[in-house]
Formats: sequence, C-alpha cells, structure tokens
Amino acid sequence: MIPTNYHLFDFMDFDPSLRRDEALWKAWAPTRVEQCDGDIRITIPYQRQRHQPDMAPDERWPQQEYMLTVRAYSPDILRLFTSMAGDAMVEQDDMLQPSTEVERVPLALDGPRIVTARATATMAAGTVVATIDLDPPVLDHWSDLLPPPQPAPVITFYPDGDPAKPVALSDDHFSPPRYDALPLGFVTTPTAPTNPTGPPPPPPPPGGGEPSRLKPPPRGKVW
Repeated sequence: MIPTNYHLFDFMDFDPSLRRDEALWKAWAPTRVEQCDGDIRITIPYQRQRHQPDMAPDERWPQQEYMLTVRAYSPDILRLFTSMAGDAMVEQDDMLQPSTEVERVPLALDGPRIVTARATATMAAGTVVATIDLDPPVLDHWSDLLPPPQPAPVITFYPDGDPAKPVALSDDHFSPPRYDALPLGFVTTPTAPTNPTGPPPPPPPPGGGEPSRLKPPPRGKVW
C-alpha cells in the first residue's frame, strides 16, 4: 500500500481510486438524551458522506439513528456501547469478563451533565462523569473557500470524576474538508450483513446510484 497521508485510505482502507462500492457514515450532533435504568442513552444520527476524497454530506440519503449507551461501574469505569445491528448490551461475553470487584453505578442527568446517582468508594454522589454539549458551535470564520463544518457530537467524559483529565469525542481536522478524526462513524459495504431490525430501505437518490437497505458493518468497524 502506498501511503496517502489521509486516514480515509490509509486507516479506513478505502480504495484510493474510489471504485469500490463503500460508504462512510459520520456521526452528527445528538438529537435526544435520556436516562433509563441507570444508563444514559444518547440518540445520534449518522449522515452518509459523498463518495469522494473530500468529505461532504450526501443528503440524497436519509440519516440513520443509533443509540449510544453510557454505563458506569466502580471503580472509575465508564463504558460506551453502540450497535448498528441490533445487538444487546450485556454484562459478560467471550471478550468481557469483569472482576467481581466491579460494581455497576447508576447514572443520572443533571442538565447537560451526566452524574453519579449514588456515592462510590472513590466518588461522591452527584460527581460529574460526562458532559454533553448540544449548543451550536461558535465558528471562527476563516475563508469562504472552505465549507462550514458538519454537525458532530461533542461529548466529554471524566471516568474518575476529575475535570482535569477529560476524554472528548469531537471532530478533528487540519485540512478542511478532510476530517483527520471522527468521534463516531461506520462503513457500509455490499458484503456487510443486512440489519433485520433496521429502518425500511431509503428511496433511490436522484441523479444516480441505487441505494439498498442500510447494511451495518461487522463488529470492529465502528470507531
């Protein structure tokens, strides 16, 4: 492989000639945040990108919404889970074997903040473990030659409750409109399994292309 210095080809392994039938879906800003059974559920829409080197939303395709679940454990653990294939979030499987010392901690919403609903051995009740910024970003306009940024989830996590040690989900790009890092996204290909519980197939986009039912990637293709 000849490096292109662009993660779409070098890391995501897209065909540099763009001859393969593959598509990138980028996470946009959350549309809903809710508290459910001690978890926080964040509804995130994904927008298909145009089949070209420079990223741009292909609005001929309808968005697809998927849930991002935030779950907390003691001591000082935050777990994120999402699925494009209807998988359930489980506490134990072939890859996840938690220690008996790990204990689930309920979470609650406090405005844009996610807080612990009870005290743990290392945190007081009400400790902020994440924030969700739903406000439109403040843009520092540079040039009319550059497109405006696409919406994106801006979520910051503090697994141990320390605001000085944030872990953020946010867009990162140094050469717009080429994104060098995406907070969340997935790839669809003709060989990916069909989602039996997904939405109905989108209508054919005008001007070419024949979309089929959204085909989610196998596990490991979400980043």
